[in-house]
Order: sequence, then structure tokens, then C-alpha cells
Amino acid sequence: PIIFCTIVSGISHARDAAKIGRVALTALLYFECVSTLALGVGLGVANLVGPGRGFRAAPEESAVQRHTTQEANHSSRDFVLHIIPDTAVGAFADGDILQVLFFSVLFGFAMMRLGDRADGVQKLIDDVANIMFGVISIIMKAAPIGAFGAMAFTVGKYGVSSLGSLLAAVLVFYLTAACFVCVVLGSIAACARFNLFRLLNYIRSELLIVMSTTSSEAAMPSLLVKLENLGCSKPVVGLVVP
Repeated sequence: PIIFCTIVSGISHARDAAKIGRVALTALLYFECVSTLALGVGLGVANLVGPGRGFRAAPEESAVQRHTTQEANHSSRDFVLHIIPDTAVGAFADGDILQVLFFSVLFGFAMMRLGDRADGVQKLIDDVANIMFGVISIIMKAAPIGAFGAMAFTVGKYGVSSLGSLLAAVLVFYLTAACFVCVVLGSIAACARFNLFRLLNYIRSELLIVMSTTSSEAAMPSLLVKLENLGCSKPVVGLVVP
């Protein structure tokens, strides 16, 4: 619901299909390039450092076999067809992000074409989004309990020695992420002529929330507001951030 509401709100507020298309294409190209680079850096560092060496975890063979079989039979054509949901309700019920995104874009463009006649629905969606943000913030208060349970399960199943491997993995991840932010994102920020570290300082509370909960949804409400205060238009923020 959060993704649906924010994307629909962003598109419907734009009232300009050409602008939305340019923003969507630019964001898609940026995400693809930066994500591919991030994956390459992450794989390289993981293979070089090997933070999980020495940790022995026997996976469930049935689950691994089922997953590999599904991926082997999953072609590009199947991937494209899978994006189109059978029903709008089914996309939300199955929790398929791509299907939700597809339906959200269609819904947003339909509202944009209606113009002023969709103002009532637009206000309703904005209100629902604010309510869902409140629900997420309440749920995230229980995140430490979930983290404690996950750690307790890992230690109970694999022993105290597993904490060393987990700590190494966490340290390698954060060091690699910090280098990626400083070098890659810093270079992009320099090309765009803005100070990356001033931006990070401005959204530091949201970054801490994301790091502590491993979820961006809890930080999304305040992040949207802060980006709009910086001068980003509501349609761009509502379309790109989710």
C-alpha cells in the first residue's frame, strides 16, 4: 500500500505525462547503472575478503532445489509477463512488488488523465499514505525484538562461533558501503554540483533509522518531506523515492 500510494500520488500530482516519462527513464537508467556497479563491487569484495569463511550452515536441499529449478525455467519472456498481474487485488495479496508497481503506474496515469475530477481520490490516497506511514512507524518500534529473535535463533542453531562470522560480514558490508558512497556517489554528486556530505548530514536521522531497522519504509515519510523542503518537486519525489 505504501508503494502504491506514493507512486500514484507522485504521478497524479504531475499532470504532465511527458515530464513523468523523462523522470522515469532517467531514474531507471540511473538505478540500473548504479545498482550494477554496486553489485559488482559487492561481489568483488565478498570474493576477495570472504567474510563467511569458516561458517558452516547446511541449507535445506529441497528449498535450494526448488529455487534453482524455478530460476532455470524462468525465461525473459516469463519475467515480462509476470509483471502484468492477473488481478489488481492479486498483486497486493501476493506481495509482488513489480506487479504493484505496474498497477500503480497505470492507476496514476489514469488519475492524471481525469484531471480535476480525480481530486477527491487523490486526497484520499494522500491520506491513506500518511496513515500507512504511521502504521509502519509503530511496527518498526518492535524491530529490535525481531532482531533479537533472529540473533538468538542463529546462535542457538549454529553456536556462539557464528557471531564471529556475522560480525565480520557486517563490518565488511559497512566498510564497503562507506567506500562506495564516498567514491561512486561522491563522484555523481560532484558531477551534479552538490555536496553529498551536506545531504547525508541533512538526512542523517533517516539514515540511522534505515540502518537500525534494515527497512527504508520507516524513514520514507520524513525523507519525502525533507527532499521537498530542499526544492525537489512532489511528483519527482513521489515517483523516484519508492
